[in-house]
Amino acid sequence: EPGLVDRITPWPDERAGLDRAFADAMATVWADHPDDSLVGTLYAEALMVLTPWKLYSPEKVPAQDTPTILATLERVMQLDPGNPGANHLYIHAIEPSADPGQALDAAARLSDQVPAAGHLNHMPSHIYVQTGHWDESVTQNAKAMEADARYRELSPDQGIQHMYMAHNAHMLAFSAMMAGREAEAIAAARSIDANIPDPVKEEVAGFLDPWMSAVYDVQKRFGRWDDLLAEPAPPAFFPITTAVWRAHRAIAYAAKKEIEAAEREYAEFRSAMEAIPDDSVFGDDSTHAILDVSDHFVAGEIALQQEEWDAAIEHLERAVEAEDLLSYGEPPQWLQPTRHTLGAVYLKAGRPAEAERVYREDLAEWRHNGWSLYGLFRALEEQGKDAEAEEARRAHLEAWAKADAPLLTSCKCIPTT
Repeated sequence: EPGLVDRITPWPDERAGLDRAFADAMATVWADHPDDSLVGTLYAEALMVLTPWKLYSPEKVPAQDTPTILATLERVMQLDPGNPGANHLYIHAIEPSADPGQALDAAARLSDQVPAAGHLNHMPSHIYVQTGHWDESVTQNAKAMEADARYRELSPDQGIQHMYMAHNAHMLAFSAMMAGREAEAIAAARSIDANIPDPVKEEVAGFLDPWMSAVYDVQKRFGRWDDLLAEPAPPAFFPITTAVWRAHRAIAYAAKKEIEAAEREYAEFRSAMEAIPDDSVFGDDSTHAILDVSDHFVAGEIALQQEEWDAAIEHLERAVEAEDLLSYGEPPQWLQPTRHTLGAVYLKAGRPAEAERVYREDLAEWRHNGWSLYGLFRALEEQGKDAEAEEARRAHLEAWAKADAPLLTSCKCIPTT
């Protein structure tokens, strides 16, 4: 309609008051229509956007509106179990909680409910990675990527949607890494770059940096040092990815026992990190907080390759502390948990009890992952805890059932433990 845009009220700079007014209005509508699943879904969403991604504290204590959100969505799913909006929102409302398994039924219902929507195919994986269902997460994100491919054929000219499509591939890469499925992990990681047209990459760089590091993450995870070193430098408009590329090159050189080259790359990483403004953020984290993990991790990797076990442990314990301070994310900012390396170092240093502690901590965070289950098996075996070791070994083999190769270590930087 001519002149319509001129009559639209501009988007306010401060919208918190309007968001709260809308949520309060929806509470009234929901009270008046308690059997309308759409109204209930919209009410829950209105509450969720008041504190986006902050429905729980870092200690997993529910925020003020979280109990109401959960109760509303649970009522909606009683009324209409097939409501995709309610199942979608319930996954988001439960995934950062102390008991993400509460949303397994919602994940199962959403699994094939909207096959044309890549994001909804992907959503169950938010629960699967939190509950250790790694193979199911791979399956869901593969479905999402297939839907994305069909969508791109119909509508190739995309902007911000590239972020959502990359997110599906990123989650598949992470899940496949945790299940030992290297070929699928590297294919998903490479697809992130391949599926974004070159002219668009700089336009969406702020949404995707550092996800573009996924290829290096997979190569590091599976010890493909020469492949990693052969990767070209990322474009300058991906500054976080560039810093991570340098860090991973330092790790690769260290693993190849080329310590001088590792130290040079470490210095280049520090320069790249320092060039990033102090106020830079990605997601809910300071960029420097994310890169602090790499800083300590690289120092630990260089020390461990020289069998300086005490120094390596000191650096890696600090990397773990830095990683633990990062905000909840799916997938996390670090695709290879730092405890997988720390545990392997403790084993090599002849300290299996501390290795056991580290692996159990990791399994509390990332349930049923084969890397820590293998490390736990070895740590228990070293302590003569034979029954527990056998239980851990069997759990590892179950988690590793679809892996590309057997495992002999929880970190490829230490080939065997």
